[in-house]
Amino acid sequence: MVLIFTFPETTISEVPSAPNLKSNNPLTKEKETFFKRYPRFAYFLIGAACLFLFHTIVNTYLVQIIHSLGGNDSDFGLSLMITALSELPAMLGFSYLLTKRKSGIWLKVAAISFVIRSILFLLSGSIFMLNITQLFQGLAFALYIPASTYYVNQLMQKPDYVKGQAFNIGAVTLGSVVGSFIGGWLLDHAGVPEMLSAGIVAAFIGCLLLFYSVKTDI
Repeated sequence: MVLIFTFPETTISEVPSAPNLKSNNPLTKEKETFFKRYPRFAYFLIGAACLFLFHTIVNTYLVQIIHSLGGNDSDFGLSLMITALSELPAMLGFSYLLTKRKSGIWLKVAAISFVIRSILFLLSGSIFMLNITQLFQGLAFALYIPASTYYVNQLMQKPDYVKGQAFNIGAVTLGSVVGSFIGGWLLDHAGVPEMLSAGIVAAFIGCLLLFYSVKTDI
């Protein structure tokens, strides 16, 4: 909050009023027109929701996964630390990555990494293997967040910037909510392997949808 109060005052310039924007600009129509302008964006959003369904399952119920492998709370803390540290290189160095490849390419790398991570979670038979799996967080979640933000901005025309980012965040949130519910239900009625298997299916579907919807020249 201290930082927020230090933000400088800004003025809005060269922006039409809401009525003029609505009547004169063909880019500001109903949601149906928005998705017609970006025909594959809806598939991108569904794919993002699926990826984060898996992501939420393994992060929310990580302690149950570790306990199923015979680990304890110390192992849980170590695993979280490895996960957090693995995110730093991709997030801090994403501007450099953009000089090598377009954001669309990095989104596809992230989608593949989500799938690899989901499979390794199911196959992990020890805490050591689980911690190795957590390193893929740096190529999955940590790469997806900046890449998707940059990609959506590049994909959208200027009047649609905010709407595009709002849909992007909404898709991630939706996947997180559904992942929490499905993960908890499967833990109660089946078990950890079944929960992780559902995560694999979600990650695989999300990867396919991103490969279909994402342009590699952005």
